[in-house]
Amino acid sequence: MQTNKFLWKETELDHNLCLAMEKDLKVSSVISKILVARGINDFDSAQDYFRPNKKQFHDGFLMKGMKESVTRLNEAINTQQNILIYGDYDVDGTCSVAMMVRFLKSLKANVFYYQPHREKEGYGISLNSVEWATKNKINLIIALRLWN
Repeated sequence: MQTNKFLWKETELDHNLCLAMEKDLKVSSVISKILVARGINDFDSAQDYFRPNKKQFHDGFLMKGMKESVTRLNEAINTQQNILIYGDYDVDGTCSVAMMVRFLKSLKANVFYYQPHREKEGYGISLNSVEWATKNKINLIIALRLWN
């Protein structure tokens, strides 16, 4: 019989703070402990966490190449070019591909997706995927989460 090599360690938390958060927010003790463990210690910080506003986020256009990327994506959408969303087969890769495909479909984009075969292609863009993109006349490839 195999035994678990790992032990779950619960962080020591301020019990009174957890109780206060539970009462103030009207949440379960589990949720209050999670919030306190994440450094959320009062109603206002909990509100910021659960209901963030645009001012709390960084400007995406500060990222290098973002303006050019958005311009190219808009061009592909507006001229009905074929767009390929390429992502890994793991959980975060699958989820990011699904969200991006859904978003682009909402913009009426011609969108396809490709996720490599785990055993035959591994991580990253493969020769099979390039051949598939060529065969399907893909004009733009957007690669999501291609690293470990």
